[in-house]
Amino acid sequence: MRAEELSKEGIPTDAEFDVLVESTPPSGKRRSIGANLGGGSTYFVFGCINFIAIIFFVKFVPETKNHSLEELEIHFQEQYS
Repeated sequence: MRAEELSKEGIPTDAEFDVLVESTPPSGKRRSIGANLGGGSTYFVFGCINFIAIIFFVKFVPETKNHSLEELEIHFQEQYS
């Protein structure tokens, strides 16, 4: 089969696949966060996201170390039922 026939049947050719890949966000044609904001601003945003994640984990994710699955199940049933 020729490439034109495959393309008409719904199977992408190499050229069509290249266009699809190049139009997705993580392609080389788009500027990176570092290029848009600068190096220092990029690390500041990264640090803020990590700080918010730490607060979330400390506040909302319970400690499960040294607890059996049965104990955790009872705890969560009491807390959320």
